[in-house]
Amino acid sequence: MSEKKERLRQALQKLNARSFHTVVATVKSVDRQELSCDVEPLDGGADMFDVRLRAALDTERGGLVLLPTVGSTVLVSAINDNWNFPYVAMVSEVDLITVKTQQESLKTLLNDFLGAVQQLTVTTPAGPSGVPINLAAFQQLAARLNNLFLD
Repeated sequence: MSEKKERLRQALQKLNARSFHTVVATVKSVDRQELSCDVEPLDGGADMFDVRLRAALDTERGGLVLLPTVGSTVLVSAINDNWNFPYVAMVSEVDLITVKTQQESLKTLLNDFLGAVQQLTVTTPAGPSGVPINLAAFQQLAARLNNLFLD
């Protein structure tokens, strides 16, 4: 057998040796501080606790996190059947999301933007204008951000 074919055979053996496993589960609770959840597998398996919602354990770092709705269905995975650190791979319903970089949060950015718009005045020949006449609409938009984004 040629060296190339032998390396390909060995690579395929290694790939086949890996076990990728996924469990369908129902979300029982979500921890917004730890960015984790507790789930109940639909196959009758034991409940799983502190299932990761993000790759990094450090919740202060940036990233995108989808917080699933309690009672919704999620796919929980583990690589190589190592269930010491399961993670949520997919969610069916999202309660809140968080989008952050190490410097900025999308929720904070949108709140700051809406706050600036609410204080907007325009210079006119008669002097500065008052606050926007549709101020209430901007205040409602700012309040709605809490329904979508986690700090």
